[in-house]
Amino acid sequence: MWFLSLRSFALIGAILYLTACSSSQDKVENYPEPPLLEPSASYAKPRDLQNFADYVLFLKGKAFSQGVSAKTLYEQQNIQFIQSAVDLDHKQAGKTKKKKTAKPAVSIVKAPPAQTATSESTINQENTTIQAKTISAKTKTQKKSKKVRRFNDATSRYLNRVITAKKVQLAKELYQQHQPLLQQISQQFNVPAEYIVALWGMESSFGRYQGKYDVLSVLATLAFEGRRENLFSREFIAALKMLDQQAISREKMLGSWAGAMGQTQFMPSSYLRYGVDANQDSQKDIWQTQDDVFASIANYLSSVGWEPNAVWGVEVSAGKSVVNKFSGIGFNKKRSLAQWQKLGVKVKFAKSLSAEKRAALMNYPLWLVSPEGSKGRLFLVTNNYRTLLNWNNSNHFALSIGMFAERIKGF
Repeated sequence: MWFLSLRSFALIGAILYLTACSSSQDKVENYPEPPLLEPSASYAKPRDLQNFADYVLFLKGKAFSQGVSAKTLYEQQNIQFIQSAVDLDHKQAGKTKKKKTAKPAVSIVKAPPAQTATSESTINQENTTIQAKTISAKTKTQKKSKKVRRFNDATSRYLNRVITAKKVQLAKELYQQHQPLLQQISQQFNVPAEYIVALWGMESSFGRYQGKYDVLSVLATLAFEGRRENLFSREFIAALKMLDQQAISREKMLGSWAGAMGQTQFMPSSYLRYGVDANQDSQKDIWQTQDDVFASIANYLSSVGWEPNAVWGVEVSAGKSVVNKFSGIGFNKKRSLAQWQKLGVKVKFAKSLSAEKRAALMNYPLWLVSPEGSKGRLFLVTNNYRTLLNWNNSNHFALSIGMFAERIKGF
């Protein structure tokens, strides 16, 4: 009897346990659902800070209509307004606004100082702001040579700032250290290894600076601010999709003030589109796994039109009328090197060009680029330069990647 009682007790206990688990599971899955909203829905309430939490709920409604689970949406609670993200966005756009003196209805959370790493696409372009040292009138009088004026232009100042001897040396060391992996990925995606390392170095200083902002908070903030609402609201939803797919945990989803993440500084939509699980561990880890970092960079370039045998371009000189009439990266602006030469465009430092680069310049269409107009430095560029603009829509950025890659390779 005692044995049967124990057995019965164990059976009853098991039944009660399973019932409790089932009930608990039902509760876990019973998350409140946000209202379904069409992708084209607009937020009608005033953009006052007291409406920020309501705006986040509005974005969650859009995300829910695009397949993000109610569970994931419910779990993302601590989404806050980050004033420093707005300030940096205005600064990058040259539209710094005066702060209102009225006390905001919702507390403003200060985020960490901006990271030194650059962003992806057209979002995080901190490096495009050039702050040159003030030169006294006396110094200007003493330095009037063409050479000094040329290398004091914005393009030169930018390039000198982001491509330092120390950075090039470190890039070369890492290029050699990761040769087997880089060559494997380079062959797989038909993207030169030096460009993978150049983007890795420019975006996150070889993985050392990935950002410390809560990505959901800065994306919601910048969408709410409204200047580029369509862009940042899409990225906010893409970030929620990443969390829904368990690509990364919320506490580890940190990035730049504009929401760029990882060693690649991908925006969430770029992660979803171009992220690669190169080591086949079921995670596209652009934060810590070198295989995935390099493969994701290469996959991005390959997917947007990288031509494996073309170079980025070359520095040239040209007359003002040619620059004014023919410069630009529109499809109808392209010409062969011979056609450009007939217009009077001359390749600078032609004798120092490698045979490989000479051949590439002769065999691919070229565009004339003038970041500062006819008075600044001029470049003939290939379609690969235009591909780099797809990554970050800045002439300075694209030039820096091309030149940095050549320095890494030893051209």
